[in-house]
Amino acid sequence: MIVLTLAILLDVTAAAAQTAPAPAPEKPICRSFAETGSLVKKRRVCHTKAEWARLNERTSDEAIRLVEENRGRPPGQ
Repeated sequence: MIVLTLAILLDVTAAAAQTAPAPAPEKPICRSFAETGSLVKKRRVCHTKAEWARLNERTSDEAIRLVEENRGRPPGQ
């Protein structure tokens, strides 16, 4: 009885695994950035939504760190 129940559970689990759709890959989001020193030339960068969010967070953290690090310093030092 236990063996039969186990066999049925394994069959159901295997069938569910086969019919589950694979997650769709994230669609890349592309942005254009002006090249430094050029009025016309642009650079195109593509990342997923999650990667853009990570890059924005890292940039914000770095900007906050720089402001905190330089707070209280006289200008030019």
